[in-house]
Amino acid sequence: MSTKRPLRAKLATSVSLGAAALSRATGRGDGSVIGGRLGLMIDPNLLANLATGRQIALVSGTNGKTTTTRLTAAAMGVLGDVATNSLGANMPTGHTSALARAGSTEYAVLEVDEHYLPEVLTSTQPKVVALLNLSRDQLDRAKEVAMIADLWRRTLAQHPVHVVANADDPMITWAAAGATGAGAGVTWVAAGQRWHDDSWVCPDCGSHIERAVASNGAAVSNMPVAPEPESAPAPPADPPETPTGVQVVDEVTVVASGDGTLDGATELITAVPAPANGGHPSATMARSHADRPAGSVDERTLLMPTVPVPEAAHPAGRPLGSAGSHPATPVLAPIATPQTVADTIPGLPAVSALPAVPTDPTATTADGADWRCTGCALRRPTPQWRVEGDAVIDPTGRAHTIQLQLPGRVNRANAATALAVAAEFGVDPALAAPRLAQVVSIAGRYAQVQRDGRDVRLLLAKNPAGWLEAFDMAEDVPTLLSINSRDPDGLDTSWLFDVDFSPLQGRRVLITGERAYDLAVRLDINDIPFTHVNSFGKALRSVPAGRVEVIANYTAFQDIRAELDRVN
Repeated sequence: MSTKRPLRAKLATSVSLGAAALSRATGRGDGSVIGGRLGLMIDPNLLANLATGRQIALVSGTNGKTTTTRLTAAAMGVLGDVATNSLGANMPTGHTSALARAGSTEYAVLEVDEHYLPEVLTSTQPKVVALLNLSRDQLDRAKEVAMIADLWRRTLAQHPVHVVANADDPMITWAAAGATGAGAGVTWVAAGQRWHDDSWVCPDCGSHIERAVASNGAAVSNMPVAPEPESAPAPPADPPETPTGVQVVDEVTVVASGDGTLDGATELITAVPAPANGGHPSATMARSHADRPAGSVDERTLLMPTVPVPEAAHPAGRPLGSAGSHPATPVLAPIATPQTVADTIPGLPAVSALPAVPTDPTATTADGADWRCTGCALRRPTPQWRVEGDAVIDPTGRAHTIQLQLPGRVNRANAATALAVAAEFGVDPALAAPRLAQVVSIAGRYAQVQRDGRDVRLLLAKNPAGWLEAFDMAEDVPTLLSINSRDPDGLDTSWLFDVDFSPLQGRRVLITGERAYDLAVRLDINDIPFTHVNSFGKALRSVPAGRVEVIANYTAFQDIRAELDRVN
C-alpha cells in the first residue's frame, strides 16, 4: 500500500511512534495509548489519514472482541501483513497507534469499543463490521444495552457497510437491520448466546422474546404450548392449605425453622402489606453472621408480597401510565425507512408468513436455539455460518475443522466469525482455518504459566456474561477469583449479584482483590465456601502443585499478569 499523506499527518505519525517507543523503553507500558494520543493532538484527522488506502474490518461487542480480532487477523494473514491493535487498546488512540506502528499494510483488523464504533466507522470507512454480542457491562458509566443497539442501528443506517452479525443475539440482529435498511448486506453467524438476561424484551416493539431450547440445552425453553380449545370455566378451587413449616406474616411467606418457629434470635423480618393502589411493597431483613441451624429462615427462601399488576395494555405486557400504576416504558423509535423489520433483515419472513409458535417446547433450528418476538416480525435469521462440534460450516455447506489452542465453545464461535469476516475479503476458509491454531493467548487471556510448581491458567471475565463463559471453560481444580473496581472495571460491583457462582460448588475457591469482600458476600449467598488471601503469591502457596484456574476482572487480571512478567 502506498498512500501520500499530508505533512501534518507524517509529523504526527513520527511523534506517535517515538512516544510509543519511549513508553516501552522506560517500562511505562506498550505505548499503544500515549502514542496515539500525541499523534491525534498534532493531527486530529490522523486516524482517517492512516486508514486511507487500507481495507479494514472492525470488530465490536461486549465480550470476545479482542479474541475475535486476533483470530480474524490470523485468518486474513493469508493475504499478507495485517495491521491490528492486538493488545486490546480499542479506542481511537489505540487504533491510531496500531496503524502508525504497522506502516504500509493493505489490510487492518481493529477491535473497537462499543461506544466508539460510530466514530471509528466514520474515520476508517471499513469494508466489514463484525457485531458479536451485547450485554450489561459497567453500567455505572456506560449506556444501557438497548441504547447501544439503537446507536449501532442508526450508525449503520447512515454509513452503509457489510456486517457480519451474530444471529443468536436479538439485540445484534436488530442493530444489523440498520445496514440492510441502507442497502448493505449482512452475513449471519450462529455464534450462540449463553447469557439471555439482557435480551428478553424486543428492542423494536417492546414485546417479549421467546426462545426454544437448543439441542445442547443452551437456552431454557419458554416457547408456549398452543392454547387448549375454549371450554366452560372450571369450578373455583378450594383455597390452598398453608404447608407445614410455613407461616404467613402480612402477605410475606417465610419458611420457618425445623421446630415451626421463626428463629427470632438470628432473623429480623419487617414486612409491609401490598398497598391497595398497586404500589411497591417492601420487605427488609437483617440477619446475624452466626452459623444458621438447618431449616432456619434465610433471605433466599423469603417470598416477597404479591404485587397487584394492572391489566396490560401494551404488547410487552407493561401497563400504560396511569394513576396508581407504573409509567409506560418508552419504546425506541424505529429508523425512518419504508421497510419493516422483516423487509430489512435477510432470512426473516414477512409478518403474514410467520409460522405459528411451535407447540413442541423442544423445537429448535438445526444449529441452535430459535428465538422470535411475540409482537413483531423480529426473529432469528437463518445463519450462513455455524459451528458443529470442532468444525465451522460455511455458506456452501463445507465443513472446516478448526484446532484452536483456546478453550471453550465460545472461542469456536469466535473462530466462525473470524472466518466469515475473512471470507468477505476473498479469503478461502480452507486456507484460513489452519492459521487459527497459531493463536495461543491474547494479551494474557488463556495464557498458561508455570510458577512454583503450579500450572496457572488466566481467564478474563469483566461482566456477568463473561463470568458465565469463564465457568464453562474452567476445569474442576483450585480456582482463584480476583475483583477490583478501578475506572477501567467500573466502580459499581453490584453486577456480581447477576452472576450465578453455583458452578464453583465443590471446588477449592480462593478470593483476592480490592473488592474481595463484595465477592465474599456473593459467594456466601451461593453457599460456596472460600478462603480469602491477600495476594496472588499467597494464593499459589495455599494450593497443592498442579493446575490452578485464575478468573479476574480487568485491572485485577492485569495486576496478576504483571506478577507473571506480563505474559502474553
